[in-house]
Amino acid sequence: MRYLLTSVMIVIFAGVSVEARERSVGELVRETVIPRIQYRDMGADAVFNDLAEASREADPEGVGVNIVYHGPEGDDARRITLSLRRISLYDAIRYITQVAGLHYRIDDNAVFISDQPFQPERITTRIYPVQPTFMDVIRAGKEEEEPPRRDPFFW
Repeated sequence: MRYLLTSVMIVIFAGVSVEARERSVGELVRETVIPRIQYRDMGADAVFNDLAEASREADPEGVGVNIVYHGPEGDDARRITLSLRRISLYDAIRYITQVAGLHYRIDDNAVFISDQPFQPERITTRIYPVQPTFMDVIRAGKEEEEPPRRDPFFW
C-alpha cells in the first residue's frame, strides 16, 4: 500500500511538472519579457540569435524559444538598428520584422522568420450544391442583346 501511494504521488507530481513545461510556443513568446534589447547596425541573423539567447535568459525554466531565421547571413543580412526596453518577446519579434521588412510565423515548436511571405498551411475546398436551372435565373436578369446561345453544359 505504501509503495502504491508513493507511486501515485510521483505520477501526480510528474504530471504537474510536465504540464508546467508544456506551454505552447505562442504562450511562451507572449509571456516572456526581455528587460532590454539594443542593436546598432547588426545583421538580422545575429539579431535573431541574440534574441533567442535573451529568451532563454528571461525564461524561468531556462528553455527559451527556438527562433529559425531563413535569409541571408553575415554581411548580406539586413541591417537592424533598434533599442527597446521591457518588452515581450512577441512584440520584439513583431517590431524587428517590421523594421527589417521580414515575415514571421509562430509554429508549434519554433518561431520562423523569413524574407518571403509564408504560405497558408491548409487549403480548404468547399463544394456548394447548385440547382440545375441557376444559369437560367442568371440569364433572365441580363438584358438579351444577342440571341440566346445553347449552353454546352446543359443538354
